[in-house]
Amino acid sequence: MKSAAFSTCIKSIIVFLVAVSLFGCGGAEQRKAKYLEQAKIYIEQNNPDKARVELKNVLQIDPKHVEAYFLIGQLEEKRQNWDQAFGSYSKVVELDPNHVEARSKLGILYLLTGNIADATEMMERILAIQPNGVEGELLKAAILARQDKAADAVKLAEKIVAENPNHPSAASFLSSLYGRQGEKKKAVDLLQRAIQGNEKSTELRIQLARLYSVKTEADKIEKLLQENIAIEPAKLEHKIMLVGLYGETNQIDKAENILRAAAREKPEDAFRALLLVDFLAKKKSVALAEKELLDAVQANRKSYELRNVLADLYEKTGRADKAEAIYRETIDKEDTKPEGLKASVKLAKLLIGTGKTQEGEKLVRKVIEANPRDTDALLMQARLQLSKNEVQNAIVSLRAVLKDQPNSAETLVLLGEAHQLNNEPELAYDNFQKAVSENPDNAEARLRLAQYLVAAKQDTSGALAQIDAILKSAPSHMAALLAKADVMSMQRKPEAAKAVLESVVRSHPDSSVGYRALGQYYLDQKKYDAAIQQFETALGKTPVDSAYQALASVINVYMRQGKPDSAILRLKKTLAADENNMAAHELLGEVYISQKKYDEAKQEFRRAVAINPKWTQLYRSLAHIEAVQSGAKAAIPVYHEGLKAVPGDPGLLMMLAETHQHAGDIDSAIASYDQVLRDNPDHALALNNLVSLLLDAKGDSKSVARARELVQGLENSRFPPYLDTVGWTYYKSGEMEKAVKYLDQAATAAPNIAIFQFHLGMAYHKSGNAAKAKLHLGNAANAKQAFKEKEEALAILKQLP
Repeated sequence: MKSAAFSTCIKSIIVFLVAVSLFGCGGAEQRKAKYLEQAKIYIEQNNPDKARVELKNVLQIDPKHVEAYFLIGQLEEKRQNWDQAFGSYSKVVELDPNHVEARSKLGILYLLTGNIADATEMMERILAIQPNGVEGELLKAAILARQDKAADAVKLAEKIVAENPNHPSAASFLSSLYGRQGEKKKAVDLLQRAIQGNEKSTELRIQLARLYSVKTEADKIEKLLQENIAIEPAKLEHKIMLVGLYGETNQIDKAENILRAAAREKPEDAFRALLLVDFLAKKKSVALAEKELLDAVQANRKSYELRNVLADLYEKTGRADKAEAIYRETIDKEDTKPEGLKASVKLAKLLIGTGKTQEGEKLVRKVIEANPRDTDALLMQARLQLSKNEVQNAIVSLRAVLKDQPNSAETLVLLGEAHQLNNEPELAYDNFQKAVSENPDNAEARLRLAQYLVAAKQDTSGALAQIDAILKSAPSHMAALLAKADVMSMQRKPEAAKAVLESVVRSHPDSSVGYRALGQYYLDQKKYDAAIQQFETALGKTPVDSAYQALASVINVYMRQGKPDSAILRLKKTLAADENNMAAHELLGEVYISQKKYDEAKQEFRRAVAINPKWTQLYRSLAHIEAVQSGAKAAIPVYHEGLKAVPGDPGLLMMLAETHQHAGDIDSAIASYDQVLRDNPDHALALNNLVSLLLDAKGDSKSVARARELVQGLENSRFPPYLDTVGWTYYKSGEMEKAVKYLDQAATAAPNIAIFQFHLGMAYHKSGNAAKAKLHLGNAANAKQAFKEKEEALAILKQLP
């Protein structure tokens, strides 16, 4: 018989084991509850990144935690990461098929993508779970609205609100329906009642604020936004909205005070400092913004974000050397770490933009070697490849980006353009369409698709549908409005185009763009007085330092009318107000050239040079006058003068090379082209012209051999003259198979160019193909164009059988 002590011992062991088991389980449960609670706190504090980390912790403990997935879905939805939100809500429904709220979210996401069938199915499932429930009924009303059954949608939404007067989503939805129908009073009254029943709802207040007019009801908007700040004082978005209102109503000091207070609240938050800097740059002065930014950089020495913004400011204000210094300092410190690679990409972009393409490309390659999936570097590499006509390589780079960002609108559009260049129209179309379907709110993608539809398919109706989709959600989108006016003009609807351009002016009264477009419309209609009026208005809204084009548009109208004297009077009026107006001097010089008053023109160009000796167009104009008056050689000193002011400028060097060529100095022309290519090895025109000179002007074996080496840089071109140069080089080198290949491409792409036909005919002649030689030499000889080899073509034709 067991003793009592033994039984007690056994019981104690059992109790201990059970306790250990429960403790272990309880520990996990406690951690899970703690993570979930902390996530909710972070969500309240508007810290989604930290909330997401806590929710991931919950899912590590419990991979089937429904609430965690739902909260992640809400976080992704707020960030408009629709794919991730859809995935999370789908997981909720998978784990809990009766989760009505998740089903409702999925239904709305289906509607956003235009998938009415799946949204309807989701709505029916919700109503099967909760007959007459608010979520299902609201989704049903949203579907009706999407089907353009506005009256039915309103009727159902009014019923839902009547039965659920304090339901915020119902009130919000019905208010939006009223707003679309232009019933502002109904929408406002409804939201005001909804706010009374939901005193802490910031979303309803924002919706109501958007209904009020900034011009006449700014005080009401201000009150609502201030209430939101009081309800959620830690939420920066509310303060940004109030700053926006103050900026729009020209209460600059109030706006600045809010931003400064927000920056003081969290001095370690670089974003808040950047908000203040951006505001000061736009509303006060760049100098003040720069000072604030320098102070922020000093206070946050480890913030590369602030340093990058400072570099960006330097770039935008023409101080590329200072921006470059910042990027190089970051690269020295971080090398191939993330911030170093980021700075390398930024520096590469800066270098390429300032003509230092080789150094920029080298940096891009370095970044990709360190991180083959760096999307910014891959995109830059793709753009460089496209600029060099390496289309296949660009396609490979872009597809690499899409592996990590399969729905990137920018990448899909660029890939579409690459396929278009590669003569793959359907692939181009597919990518443009995908860019839109995956990013329906991306206006740039829709505009690019519209452009493709017009250019490649002559589908103006389809293009208009894409443009109208943008304008439906953003009625004053300037680029979309301008594109719509263009399409209306193509459809031969000038009055409709005019109405759209007038809406641009109404929507953007302080921008010169609409007035310029409307001026061009009147000019095309030969309504000159109306055109001048619009161009003058545009000029008045353009800063003096960027007013060249606006002033040129005014002068162009006078010249189109055959009124150069009126153009001169207008320019002299500008110069009377500002004798240092460089644009006016340059334009006046151009008008004098049209009248063959060369001395007066030269005087104006010289005055402009005195103001800005780095404006290369002035030297071109002066050189033109010298060439007209005294011959090509007289222009050469002018180009040298320009190159002293702007050393290595490729445009001036190209003009100098052509001038040397016209003057018969082939060696100097070659030297100028060589100089262009030393600094710009991808300058295709300089390369083409140099090869042509080596072949046709020099022609000796050494020059032909050099041309043969150089011309490889043009082999990937799709430009017929360059292909002709490649083929002719191989002809001169005795490589007839290659010669025929490239010359045939050139002649096929541009069949009416006599010299291309001649070159192809000669290649076939040398290859022993008499029939094709006769065909192409005959095409050349019969062409109306004059070319110096015409007699040679006729002579060879007489010899052919």
